[in-house]
Amino acid sequence: MSTAVGREHALGAERAGLAWLGRMAATACYAMLALVVIGALFEGWLLILLNQYFADAPIVGGAGPDTIVRGLRNAAYIALGVSAMVVVARKGTLRQFLKPVDMAFAALLGALLLAALAGESSLTLTAHGIFVYIRGAIVFYAVRALAPTWTSARVLVLIVLSILIVFVGVAFAQVYLGAPVYNLLGLTDLTWANQHRAQALLSHPNHLGHVAGLALLGVLAVDGSQRPRRWWLLFGVLALGLALSQSRESLVAAIVGIVGLAVVYAGRRRTVILALAMVVGITAVTWTLQPGSWEALAQKIRGVISAVEVPSGQVPAQPCDPGLEECTPQGIPSRSIRVLYYQQGVALWLKSPLLGYGVGQFGGGVASQHNPEWYKNARFGPDGFDLHNFEATQVDSFWLHLLVETGAVGSAAYLLWLGSIGLLPARRAWRSWKQPAGEARRQLPDIPRALDRYVPAALLFACLIAGLSPALEDPVFGPLLFGGLGLAWGMRASDPARDGDQPAARPAADT
Repeated sequence: MSTAVGREHALGAERAGLAWLGRMAATACYAMLALVVIGALFEGWLLILLNQYFADAPIVGGAGPDTIVRGLRNAAYIALGVSAMVVVARKGTLRQFLKPVDMAFAALLGALLLAALAGESSLTLTAHGIFVYIRGAIVFYAVRALAPTWTSARVLVLIVLSILIVFVGVAFAQVYLGAPVYNLLGLTDLTWANQHRAQALLSHPNHLGHVAGLALLGVLAVDGSQRPRRWWLLFGVLALGLALSQSRESLVAAIVGIVGLAVVYAGRRRTVILALAMVVGITAVTWTLQPGSWEALAQKIRGVISAVEVPSGQVPAQPCDPGLEECTPQGIPSRSIRVLYYQQGVALWLKSPLLGYGVGQFGGGVASQHNPEWYKNARFGPDGFDLHNFEATQVDSFWLHLLVETGAVGSAAYLLWLGSIGLLPARRAWRSWKQPAGEARRQLPDIPRALDRYVPAALLFACLIAGLSPALEDPVFGPLLFGGLGLAWGMRASDPARDGDQPAARPAADT
């Protein structure tokens, strides 16, 4: 009897210990998730301030601010991934991670490793390069591991939205009050102030456009019929932030994303039309009030045309007039640097189309960190990769970066993974508006349905801006995007009854 009682006590203590471990792992996972997502929004501003205060002296052991902040960020990602694995092991939900989307992710990892081997990337370069490519996936899988309900996820979502609202207010002050606001915030580089573009507390105006556009699609995905004023007010604030950034790639991607939402939001066509009108109208008014906005857009268009007429590596038949603003000292018209990089990059890819030149060797932050003169690599041509005297040493295009480094195999694997993330939510969203209203409305709450609509629109937005920015591996945009995607999948997993293709109610038509 005493032996049996002792075993019961021991078993109870073991279960209590495992329960405690599970709670601690879940708490750590939530904490690291909040740190990664919120920290991403303030990292750029923090680095600007630290680089000012420690410009002439390292902080710790010879390491400067960039190295330390980057190391802390990477440590947070690793801690997030480890705590998520402990949560999965404790819950015993490993089978939830054996779906087609997970097989697609395994295929992506295999493709990246194969490209690294074929391109003879070093072990360090391979590890660092793959980590940067997939760190957004760590956020995606961490949220899925937590399988949060809306009650537990709402606080973090509201915090992020509140921060973005504050950013829009700061951006408004930066545009209309100018340099004093930048100086007050410690932003001594007045490049964007002189161009009347707002960056808020981010390192670049395009970052503001990216996050505002992404959040704008999330707000639009929610059915606002029960709270129209608050809903439209928030949407308008985010549209204003998008306009103040003058991020043209974000504006185009947001418009396409809204149109994409119309496909799975067919019961609310009037809502989508009104949203498009608001985005276009707010942008038009804001750009008209921002000096030089339309001229800058016209100059960008002229630069694209010039780059098509005089591609990289060629000179014009007749030099342009040196007295013109769009003419370089060499007599070549001012050309879009992104188009010139694409022309060179595609030519490089055609020479190694399947597996590319190796992870971490071309154009991205990893290549720049490991070899600041990566562009001089003889594999990219006799004179290397021509940066055309551009001040930055990185190629600001995720898709071009991925294509040249990993070839068609790696690019196809990445697209397959993104497609597998969006397929099931898109199918559920498509079926939801076709289902007659009734019992299904009670079975499927509003937030999961909103997330189903949001996922394909967010992926469409992300894929478009990634053509003109490093967005999908960016430390600012990546956590927000993949956090939202993970929430769409994780909330389904929190209730097995919702994990399938069970259709929801069709929204009331307002066409």
